[in-house]
Amino acid sequence: MLNQFTLIGRMAKSPLLQTTREGVSYTRFTLAVRRPFKNPSGTYDTDFIQLVSWNKLAETVADYCTKGSLISVSGRLQMRSIEFDNQKRLTIPDVIAENVTFLAMKKMSEQEQQVHIPPKPKEEHPPSQSVQTHGDSHPTENLQQKVPSASSSSSNIQPQSPVLAETIPSP
Repeated sequence: MLNQFTLIGRMAKSPLLQTTREGVSYTRFTLAVRRPFKNPSGTYDTDFIQLVSWNKLAETVADYCTKGSLISVSGRLQMRSIEFDNQKRLTIPDVIAENVTFLAMKKMSEQEQQVHIPPKPKEEHPPSQSVQTHGDSHPTENLQQKVPSASSSSSNIQPQSPVLAETIPSP
């Protein structure tokens, strides 16, 4: 028997971390999932699926997901029964999230995107160390100088870090 699902969609609103009477963390959240086919009017319908995550996963979802975050959720269905005073019983399916993958986080505000990069420190190396620099340049800058520029080669590959600069073969 198999009780498993996988959904990819966007968070309909920011999740809120809650705690049961026993102290167990949980989060109820709604995932907006677009159907893969068009309706008769030619547009895509969207289903809003309510999910529950428990314990550490609930804390992670509450910490990192906000309204609009694109996530992938896999999990299982679990049936829950509620009994009313008049001897009636209602059975409700709970969609339990067991694994959440963050595919694309909602864009941060402009202030959160700014990262302070401190200036390179001027290091004094004792004569026993064999660090070679040319002029005032930093030792890692010399690695990037060894890579041919895009204008001198037919390739458009640009190294992103000093480590990549040494490993990219010249054409």
